[in-house]
Amino acid sequence: MNISWLSRYIKRRSILTVVFACMVIGLLAISTASMAQELAEVQELTGETGPGAGVVYDLPNLEQGQTLYVYAQGTSGNLDPIVFLSDGDADQSAIRSEFVAEVEQAVAAGRDPLEVIPEFADRNFLEWDDDSGRGLDAMFQFMIPADGAYKLAITSSPSAQTFGNFRLLLGLDSPEVLTGQAEPSGSTIAVINQDESRFNLAVEEITGTFTEEKRSTFFTLHEVEDGDTLYATVETTSGDLAPTLTLVNYAGKPLRTGNFSGQQSDASLEYTFEDGGQNFILRLDACCNEGPKTAGDYRLLVGINAPEVLTGQATPTNQTVFEGPIEVKIGMKMEQISNVDQKAENFGAVVDFRMEWTDPALAFNPDDCQCLFQSFRIAEFDKYMADKGLTQWPAATLFNQQGRRDSQNQVVVVQSTGETSYVERFTATLQAPDFDFRQFPFDKQKFFIRLKSVFPEEFYVYSDLEGYSGLGEQL
Repeated sequence: MNISWLSRYIKRRSILTVVFACMVIGLLAISTASMAQELAEVQELTGETGPGAGVVYDLPNLEQGQTLYVYAQGTSGNLDPIVFLSDGDADQSAIRSEFVAEVEQAVAAGRDPLEVIPEFADRNFLEWDDDSGRGLDAMFQFMIPADGAYKLAITSSPSAQTFGNFRLLLGLDSPEVLTGQAEPSGSTIAVINQDESRFNLAVEEITGTFTEEKRSTFFTLHEVEDGDTLYATVETTSGDLAPTLTLVNYAGKPLRTGNFSGQQSDASLEYTFEDGGQNFILRLDACCNEGPKTAGDYRLLVGINAPEVLTGQATPTNQTVFEGPIEVKIGMKMEQISNVDQKAENFGAVVDFRMEWTDPALAFNPDDCQCLFQSFRIAEFDKYMADKGLTQWPAATLFNQQGRRDSQNQVVVVQSTGETSYVERFTATLQAPDFDFRQFPFDKQKFFIRLKSVFPEEFYVYSDLEGYSGLGEQL
């Protein structure tokens, strides 16, 4: 018998058996992975939140032994999200009230209120997280202890005033959610709890006066979402004012009016935006351009998704309805007076010019640059605004400027919160018709720099930058 031939035969059989076994194991592994992927559930949710606001989701059909994975990240503004998981019967409104009361007690007792946040969360929630993800992102995993309903809430971290849009990834038995990159599977894990959420809810109160000279004003709404409803009511508080309300879109087309005929001392309107958008304007006028003119004081109450506004009893919220006007603080420091021309009634000066304002639309996520502020030259700032879809900032002109203005430096610094500073050093010739040289050489002169806003007061109002304006050290 040929032993060599038998040995080779046995060896080949063994190799084939091993190869076949490996193939079976590989197919089983692929099949198992495929089944696991099919069983995994991932849902992506988006929304908006900020101070005093928050979105609550119901998770109605979780089963014991499942693992819930949560990942939340801010996608606009400077939002620092925080997420909380609780039992399905938890009262989120009561929890919010209890948290506010506990923080106030801590402050009264001289404690650091930031210490209260983790203590309170550990006592009142099954799981929670603030910054365990990338940068300011929040994430956690939690094994469901019993069949039933649960609630998940997302809001801005109470440790800072942050706001913006968010992206929320939820997964059941899907650990890839914690990478923040999991693909939605089409599953529905959570649904919004409309009653307990405080999202896109804003109430604002404004008072003012109409005279024979000032007959109207307008207010630009913050961006609205699909299905948002605007409620507005205005009442006369003195005089014979007959106010009218008109809501117009970005093209100036009227969408809804209140007290159109001007027959009453109050006006109201309600409008639901089927398609969201921006640059909607609420115009308030004193009746009437033709016929007797009315005047007096008014109180305007407006709200988004707040029908109680129409009763006139709604309480203003931290979140506003309108974008402006934005207060701009102005400072001018005259560093040098280069010449005084009595005949031409002007003077030359070197001036340090500074503006400070806060515009939430300019806010950014510190994670994007690993920074709390960004500095721009003017051209760079224009691009930054264009990338955010913005077209205006508090540009101003020197009303008494003659000829050109030579700018040595123009820098804009934007904080992550939207706090912005504009700094410019310039040389210019300025008109001075108020010069009086009759007491020369013992005369005293006032050197005025008159600033005028490019935009109306409905967009920006100017105030003094306290402690900045005056003469430089060399004068």
